[in-house]
Amino acid sequence: MTVHSIDDLRGKRGGDSILRRLRWIEDVIHWTGEMRRRDLCVQFNISPQQASSDIGQYLSLAPGNMRLSTDDKVYRRGDDYQPIFGKDAAQWVQDNSSSADRPTIPLERISSPWRKEDDGIISAVIRSFSQRIPLSIRYQSLTSRDARRRTICPHHLVDNGNRLHARTWDYERKAFIDLVLTRMSEPEPDGSVPWVDGAADQEWNERIDIALVPNPALSPGQAEVVMKEIGLPAAGGTIAVRRAEALYLLEHLGLRGSVQGGVEDPNARIVCINRSKLQEALR
Repeated sequence: MTVHSIDDLRGKRGGDSILRRLRWIEDVIHWTGEMRRRDLCVQFNISPQQASSDIGQYLSLAPGNMRLSTDDKVYRRGDDYQPIFGKDAAQWVQDNSSSADRPTIPLERISSPWRKEDDGIISAVIRSFSQRIPLSIRYQSLTSRDARRRTICPHHLVDNGNRLHARTWDYERKAFIDLVLTRMSEPEPDGSVPWVDGAADQEWNERIDIALVPNPALSPGQAEVVMKEIGLPAAGGTIAVRRAEALYLLEHLGLRGSVQGGVEDPNARIVCINRSKLQEALR
């Protein structure tokens, strides 16, 4: 089947399946910057011949969108790349972050739905992670009047319910920190420094327990529904969380002030009973 436009595929026998594979090809190129024929074979359980045909179909629709490197047989995003399908960053990361076969950055979702972010920034962060090439960005910190360039090595995206940030090695601070995506601009690959892997992020890889019980002033029925809202039994329990993400969860639960300040809020529906231990861990 020769394809001259996307509309050629719609309604034709087998067209929907081909269209789905062509969209996937573009999504991989769009978000990660590169793709192998084998990736397409594994994703859709198709033969190398079918994969080659699909790649040819896509290139007939968008000839400048990717190019084949003869050295390593990898298709890479072309300089004249222009997407022909709509993009949904949240859906892409959600669908692919748990798969070992797909080269995308993991998403750590803490609470509420994804807020709309700049696709160009997300794409640059994903490509940086996928290709293990540090990323130079212009970053406007709220503690500095002027934006300045920083080089980072992102290893996770985190939706904390209020905003999306990247958990990343920051060459300026010489530490793993959180940087907000909406404060990033002008992303460029920076191969002048080595990649720093997230395996070295101790705060990220260590989990701590947050011990929670209902406020004793609540009735049994109130205590049951309050704890059910956070997935714990009526008598209370613990939530294991990455140490780097503990403050976000405490804030979401309305407990950050009482834990950091060490003073229990008598009106809180939920009480943290290991505040002292958490204070030590979160210093």
